[in-house]
Amino acid sequence: MLEILVPIFGKLLERIIPDPVERAKAEAEIQAHALAAQQAQYDFIKAQIAAQSELAVAETNQGTFWNSWRPAFAWIMVAAILVTLLVSPLLEAAIGVSIPVDRDLLERVAGWWMAIYMGGHTVKFGVEKLSDAVKARAAK
Repeated sequence: MLEILVPIFGKLLERIIPDPVERAKAEAEIQAHALAAQQAQYDFIKAQIAAQSELAVAETNQGTFWNSWRPAFAWIMVAAILVTLLVSPLLEAAIGVSIPVDRDLLERVAGWWMAIYMGGHTVKFGVEKLSDAVKARAAK
């Protein structure tokens, strides 16, 4: 993002600070603050990942129930979706028996499940890419 802002603020700094030496100092200070902000963001995300890892380890050490709630809930969601989209229509077509299903509730619960569980993996992947980018920038 810094690459986008430098040309814009460079022209603005030329108008505000006509002296090239003072302008170079100001640009260096702005870049230092931007890099510090990126580093702070990276540190915050790294701390979040560490906290999530500690939680996963703590859940694993607490026993079978605590470390198996995620897959158990996933299987419950799979069963609910199968009943809603496959079993109920087949039973109704075959023998005329209808299973009452609240599709709106199922969609909301499945949506929240995907946002919480699957979204965590997406955030983790994004943080890893951000971390690699910050490390590459720091190495330059």
